[in-house]
Amino acid sequence: MGEGENTEKYYFESFSRKGQVQVKYQHYRRSNRQLIEKAIANTRGKNYSAVWVVIDLDLNPAMAEAEQYRQLTEDLAYAERNKINVAYSADAFELWFRLHYENVTGFLGREQLYEDLSQRWTVNYDPDGKAQAFAQSIPQLISEDDAANQENAIACAKNQHQAVQHLPLSEQGAVTTVYQLVAALLESAR
Repeated sequence: MGEGENTEKYYFESFSRKGQVQVKYQHYRRSNRQLIEKAIANTRGKNYSAVWVVIDLDLNPAMAEAEQYRQLTEDLAYAERNKINVAYSADAFELWFRLHYENVTGFLGREQLYEDLSQRWTVNYDPDGKAQAFAQSIPQLISEDDAANQENAIACAKNQHQAVQHLPLSEQGAVTTVYQLVAALLESAR
């Protein structure tokens, strides 16, 4: 379950085609807290092996950055108390794609990530890269690109996250825990 309408949906659903794992991605355009509450409600009385909420922080310049990080911190704690796994990215999910090509240290905003992916994939990533047709092609594009490496992305994201997880979210820089969900999906598919 997540707030990403196309990119995240088609990326995670592609794992269903790779093996024994079944991914059911539900898009909800709601606050992070509402996403978590919806996940809690949707799983009552059901026997799922794992439930994940995918959160893309997407810093909003109209809101105080500190407030956005404070709210995300509270939402992550709320999810943990309710046994809901969360894969989050700050500032954008596209950081996960970029890590398939090279390690990222420091903070990279959406604009920089979109520019990089536009060049790598010869597309105007914002808005064309987020369109349904292109979003559906991203998993295959990454898997067929010799320069992209999923294992490297997992290792880079894990190392970066572990190096900064003791810091407040607002001080962590470019970070994503999507590697945890991807690793879990790959393990389940074996």
